[in-house]
Amino acid sequence: MKKKRWWMIGIAAIILLLLIGIAIAKFTHKNNDSQNQGQIKTSQKINEESIKPLQDGAKHKTNKRTYEVSKNDSNSDQYVASGNLTKPGQYSISPAGNRSELQQINANPDQQLMDSEVSYTLNKIKVQLNQPKTDEALQMARMALNDRSIDGDYQTLILNYSITNKTNRIIQTDGVKEVELSSNDVVTVQSGLDNDAKLSQKMIQPGETVETFATILVGKDGQEKQILNRATIAFAPVLDQNQNVITSDSQKMTAKF
Repeated sequence: MKKKRWWMIGIAAIILLLLIGIAIAKFTHKNNDSQNQGQIKTSQKINEESIKPLQDGAKHKTNKRTYEVSKNDSNSDQYVASGNLTKPGQYSISPAGNRSELQQINANPDQQLMDSEVSYTLNKIKVQLNQPKTDEALQMARMALNDRSIDGDYQTLILNYSITNKTNRIIQTDGVKEVELSSNDVVTVQSGLDNDAKLSQKMIQPGETVETFATILVGKDGQEKQILNRATIAFAPVLDQNQNVITSDSQKMTAKF
């Protein structure tokens, strides 16, 4: 009888040990799985923060890296830490590391185009030499201008202009459709032309004037730097709030430097 009782106790002890072992194994597996998931989420977060940068002004921009400006630059009389470049030779450096030097400027072009009660006024023309100092700055340029061939220094033409709605309807437009440069190169929105992203989302009220801009990539045309003397601008169609066409094929405005 005693032997049977000890045998029963032994069996119960073995079963208890097995149950404890199974519980420990489940807990260990769950803990490891939780740690692995945490590592995966951390890795994903790091990857998301180091993905290719978005162009300046893009929504949900996550890239927070900054470029440290050298003492030589910060002490230079030509360096502009903030604000607009107003004189040729002045330069600024973006947080991503793009050095942008003003080469040409026409601060008062005073040119206007009237097209079916929509008025375009050219306010400023600039040509800038851009020198990406980081891979991030280079990638941002490629994305903004939709041109993967940018592999180093590049020039941009910047057009600051205003649109006045003289109709009695709410209108909307993407801005500039194409630009023909003095080198006879034609740059379009397909590649090399970047309109103000906010403009396409803007509903222009009757009588309202909107300030905006467009950035155009200047081809090297066999030269490292081009000196431009004119740019012929064609604007995109203008629609009303019901998507009716106000202007389809715009007249062209020729800007001279």
